[in-house]
Amino acid sequence: INSGSCTTPATITLNAAGAGAGESYHWYTTATGGAPVATGSSYAPTVGATTTFYVSTYNTTTLCESYPRTPVVAEIYSAPVVTSPPTDETVAENSGTSFSVSATGATGFQWQVSTDNGSTWTDITVAGSAPTYNGWNTASLSIFSIPVSCNNYQYRCEVSGNCSYATNSDSAT
Repeated sequence: INSGSCTTPATITLNAAGAGAGESYHWYTTATGGAPVATGSSYAPTVGATTTFYVSTYNTTTLCESYPRTPVVAEIYSAPVVTSPPTDETVAENSGTSFSVSATGATGFQWQVSTDNGSTWTDITVAGSAPTYNGWNTASLSIFSIPVSCNNYQYRCEVSGNCSYATNSDSAT
């Protein structure tokens, strides 16, 4: 089972399950060859970067080992990276548009609106009216029935990742 941490270096506990009677586990740093670095259903290496380990079942009666070894990842999480920010849109009064964002390492999205040229930002959490919002916690925000009074509103997306990491996208109007 893959596992991860938000700090580096980190001691990350990796676990294996499903061995039959008379079987145990051997942990390795390579996919083939080498000597086991640990035995047992759990292994807790200290890593400074995301590292792949390998586990195999070992029959304690026949002394035979399963092949191929199964890769298990000890991951050091990093902040999400916005790879495609939202772009400016021009729309007619009372019509609609949408903004999208792409990010690597994202586990969540929260769209925000600024009504004062980016001085303050407010999470969009309800559909509202004039304008009406949909998808405020996804990678794509849809906006409907936009009145002229919302001209120059700015929108951005707060992209969250593992742990407490979050990254704001650039804004768009």
